[in-house]
Amino acid sequence: MYQNVDTKLVLVGALVMWTGTLIAFTQVYNFYGLMAIRFMTGFFQVFQSIYFPVWADKFGETEKQKTMWLTIFILCGPVGVLLGYIVAAACISHAGWRWAFYL
Repeated sequence: MYQNVDTKLVLVGALVMWTGTLIAFTQVYNFYGLMAIRFMTGFFQVFQSIYFPVWADKFGETEKQKTMWLTIFILCGPVGVLLGYIVAAACISHAGWRWAFYL
């Protein structure tokens, strides 16, 4: 995909679709529909996950800067999950589970 289409277009399109699948996840009540939407959410996340290490290697000026960016990228996953659980718990106890996805 990155070889045939402009990189920015791919990333922005994937981000928009990713956001759309998260919103759609809150609107579907069918189990199979939820699983299909969850699959699509993961699919659209892949575009950012694949490109970021390439971006860090391509645009990092020094090895130290590249290492720092990749470290930040690797830390974003666990920190995001931790913060996501905290925000989701607060949303569920105050507003309902759908608001965790809206945020």
